Amino acid sequence: MKLLIDRDLACIAPILHSYGYAAEVCSSEKFAREAPGADKSARLLIAAADKFGILTKKMGGECGLLFLEDPVACPRNIKRIVIPLLASSRFEVCERITLVSASAQRRITRYEYKDGLQVSRTVIPQGSSETLLGHGGGSKSPLLTVGIQKAGICDFRAPYEATWKGLDLHILGVLVSGEATLGFNGEAQSLRAGETFFAAAGAECRCRMTKDGMFCWFYLLPEFCPPLSADAEVYAGLSPSPEAFLTYLLRYIEESSSPFADSQSVMSSLTGIIRQMMRRHLLALGLSAEENGSRRRNIQKAIQTLHSNGSKAWSVEDLAREAGCSVAQFHRLTQKILCKTPGQMIRETHMQQAGELLARTDYKLERIASLVGYSDAFSFARAFKKYIGESPGRYRERYRNPSAFPKSLAS
Repeated sequence: MKLLIDRDLACIAPILHSYGYAAEVCSSEKFAREAPGADKSARLLIAAADKFGILTKKMGGECGLLFLEDPVACPRNIKRIVIPLLASSRFEVCERITLVSASAQRRITRYEYKDGLQVSRTVIPQGSSETLLGHGGGSKSPLLTVGIQKAGICDFRAPYEATWKGLDLHILGVLVSGEATLGFNGEAQSLRAGETFFAAAGAECRCRMTKDGMFCWFYLLPEFCPPLSADAEVYAGLSPSPEAFLTYLLRYIEESSSPFADSQSVMSSLTGIIRQMMRRHLLALGLSAEENGSRRRNIQKAIQTLHSNGSKAWSVEDLAREAGCSVAQFHRLTQKILCKTPGQMIRETHMQQAGELLARTDYKLERIASLVGYSDAFSFARAFKKYIGESPGRYRERYRNPSAFPKSLAS
């Protein structure tokens, strides 16, 4: 990859040279006017942020573009931000456009663009540091061979925040320590240390860190991932061994800068372990089609158990155990499969059974209440009226004739 630096930022060329980059100072306007057929795909143009509009319009997709605001173009921030970016695989995809800016609060805000549209935004507060998993001197990162387009470890300070929208890569995040809030589809979910989240390619979500800690993240190529269920979008759950995962990632980073001749071989071995641990995280979230299909069958089994034991005072935890999954996963799957919450499913089952008993038997309310999981007739009558819209006595009078029994409750 050839680095080209706009004349306005010529002062950063010596810094890049000191890190071994062959950077050439040129006129960005002249470069943009080159013939459309010219091969620009292996080049990265670094320019000032005030030229973002004109250059992205003329050159978006033709080469890598990196825009820097004035505060970023100082030696400290070039070493802290730009050098790690260049060491990543970020600019191997020519459509990637990155804008790095610094706010008055000394936060670094990083943007990524594709086809002229913003696909990610990351706010990095002062005191945070991010280490990207590098190449180890090779022309191609071993991580790419297992579908990891980019990965990193962030030692963050709140309120570090990352937002994605329309990115063509899956995102896997592992919160090793600290606390965060995951926002998607207008909802917010808390994440604690030891939990992970997954956002499918194209999904819109935001991860905001609310307590200082450490965060590992991965951009995954969809074609390398296990087949996902059709409803996969944004999921969160417990992480299998986050500390062990972090250990292997740190060792990979250490080897990527190692002077030993066998470092590339060690990195390849570590890549296999990282890939397997990443796959475990995806399976733990129930994201593969095979795994999701198995859990759908378990959900159906739990529903059958509920229907056949309606007199038991079922809790959501009881049904989750029957389905062989966590309470959070049970909530998500019932909403996806049945379009209702577990609580609604339990209440609906009890009311269906109560309606049948009222219409087809002479049982007293006390007995019907006990048969559908209620401790007394009063609480049952109140719940029944709230759900059906009329009292048990009125309902019994209305539907005493079996032929008049409502189909929705008879099914």
